[in-house]
Amino acid sequence: MAFSHGVPSNLRRYATQLCFAVAGLYLSACQPCRIVAPGELLTIEAFVAPGGVSLRWLPNFKLKTNSYHVERRPAGTFDFQVVGRAESLVYFDAEASAGIAYDYRVKAHDERYCETIYSQTVAVTVPEAALPVVSVACHGATRRWVSGEQAVSDIRWSNHSDRLSGFVASGFLHFFDADGGSLDFTFFIGQTQTFLGWRFDDAAVAFGGFNRLALHDAADGAMQQAYEYAFGFVGAAGFEPSGMRAAVAGSQRLFSFDLEAGVSSAVGDGHDAKIVAVSWHPERPWVASGDNDGVVVVWDTELWTPVTTVVSFLGGVTQMHWLPSGGLAVRFSDGATRHFDEISWQPLRTWTNGHLNFDGTVVAELKGDGTVNIFDVAAANEICNFDVRDVAFYSSIRWASDRDALAVAGEGLGVWDIHLERD
Repeated sequence: MAFSHGVPSNLRRYATQLCFAVAGLYLSACQPCRIVAPGELLTIEAFVAPGGVSLRWLPNFKLKTNSYHVERRPAGTFDFQVVGRAESLVYFDAEASAGIAYDYRVKAHDERYCETIYSQTVAVTVPEAALPVVSVACHGATRRWVSGEQAVSDIRWSNHSDRLSGFVASGFLHFFDADGGSLDFTFFIGQTQTFLGWRFDDAAVAFGGFNRLALHDAADGAMQQAYEYAFGFVGAAGFEPSGMRAAVAGSQRLFSFDLEAGVSSAVGDGHDAKIVAVSWHPERPWVASGDNDGVVVVWDTELWTPVTTVVSFLGGVTQMHWLPSGGLAVRFSDGATRHFDEISWQPLRTWTNGHLNFDGTVVAELKGDGTVNIFDVAAANEICNFDVRDVAFYSSIRWASDRDALAVAGEGLGVWDIHLERD
């Protein structure tokens, strides 16, 4: 080992490398933000969507982006104002005023928060009718009934009639009259079947099995029709409003199934994971399917081809329903609910732990202390809360499909009417 002035050469070499490294970090930190060439501008799109203006942009891969600031100004003015901050490549501006023309741009921040890259400026005019805002007042909640000692899970409401179902122990599915809480009938599911929900007219309930779709009378559970077809294991289904077809999910494939002929007229391949939720649009020729990876595919039911595919990183899809005001509400396994716009298919809003009601005007959250909080979607504030501890070990809630009622499940089942007034 060579020595110089009593210091080993390898230690001097390491000390020199360390000095250069520290100097490099210092110079990097002290460098001014670089000037961006015009070709490096972020590409941005903006469009009017229900409830506001939706923006999305493409990343610039030359920049290690930390975050984005979204800026807005009324058209014809000079100064931009920051309206929000985004970590991802999308942003929804719910504060845009109807009848106003705006300019938007996005500003990217790198790891040192150098404001180095802007997007181009994009103009959007918000028409008067584009931002329907429904103001909701809540006048409390009234308990209809609480019944049962058995644990109830996976509660589901019928589409139009005031009925609901829930699983209890040992594979039994109970069907209740939601008005008075009486038990209509019980159906044994076992390990070889799965409950798919109500047919659109509520006259029948559907069950799936391996290569099997079965319809039972919704009044007493009697068998109406059984279909044997090469579906694979049927895990979800949605029914056309006319009652002529069903969208049947067999593992990763979606079948357009003719209920009169008993055959499939088309098959959709758009999922890489098991399809667990299907919802047929009540008015448009669309059906949505969601899988265990959080992927949602919207299908054209005439051509049976994808209209769009939406990927979310919020866990698997658990519930979906179309909103009368427009858009698709999707609930994920991590508890989040996301509202997708029907025009851009971008997420308009996301609630980390909320259940969106049937018309998209309010969100309900079940708290750990047994309180349900109701929030006005448009105003984003709490409008009422109520106690549901009459249901022991409360664990889940679910809105009715077409009315202001909420079911609460736990060691038993209960229903509350929510007294909402819409402006």
